[in-house]
Amino acid sequence: MQGPSLENDEVVGFDEEANEVIKRLVEGPPESLDIIPAVGMPGLGKTTLARKIYNDSTLSFEFFRILWVYVGQEYKIKDIYLRILKSFKKSIEDHLNEDLKTLAKVIRDFMIKGGRYLIVLDDVWDAEVIDYVKKVFPENKKGHRIMMTTRDGYLAAYTNPVPHI
Repeated sequence: MQGPSLENDEVVGFDEEANEVIKRLVEGPPESLDIIPAVGMPGLGKTTLARKIYNDSTLSFEFFRILWVYVGQEYKIKDIYLRILKSFKKSIEDHLNEDLKTLAKVIRDFMIKGGRYLIVLDDVWDAEVIDYVKKVFPENKKGHRIMMTTRDGYLAAYTNPVPHI
């Protein structure tokens, strides 16, 4: 399933909110994975805000790589892993039959070679997604980040006691 377009269209507005989230992404705990959830009702602009942040050129100086993954209600963890892996390899054909543990290790092995990573997860409905995506990050104390959009206040609080509302 494909999410919204990521073209670098000029997103108008959200400047103050985007700067606040960017600051949290950049200045969060320097040695541990941090999750910044943007939570709110449908139509409030969570995805638009996330897209603005994803396309912000200043983050390219802070993160080795920034990945976008649309999740949605009808997700499969394996598909999410394969989308993440696709950002590291042109062809993922030789990984299609691997189990989740193996895929997580393959992704982690790619991430170990680089610096700090930011994965943006758009439209998350289930804590399972976060729990599995956290497994791909190496424990190398680089301050990796996950930004996510969700409608679910409980899910946002599960990932971070101070979500962006």
